[in-house]
Amino acid sequence: MTIYHSSRLRSEVDQVQIESFGHNDLNYSYVQVAYTILASKETEDREYRSLEQIKDNYPKYVATTDYLLQKRNGIKHINIIEFMKNCEKF
Repeated sequence: MTIYHSSRLRSEVDQVQIESFGHNDLNYSYVQVAYTILASKETEDREYRSLEQIKDNYPKYVATTDYLLQKRNGIKHINIIEFMKNCEKF
């Protein structure tokens, strides 16, 4: 998947802010990027909050440099270094 739009997206209706949005044909993904979310619960909540407000069924990711990964409300937490090193796709 190619990230076609990597600036902040904002929905005026839902007031949702997403870091990155990618698509390949009809497949879309939402990606929230942060250096770490383990430093505080506030940071973790902030990074997941925008994705949790989106009610469609497209894949959602929080990408960080953390190695302790989690999954929350169907949103996958990925290590961006390993993701890129393994040439994985969203």
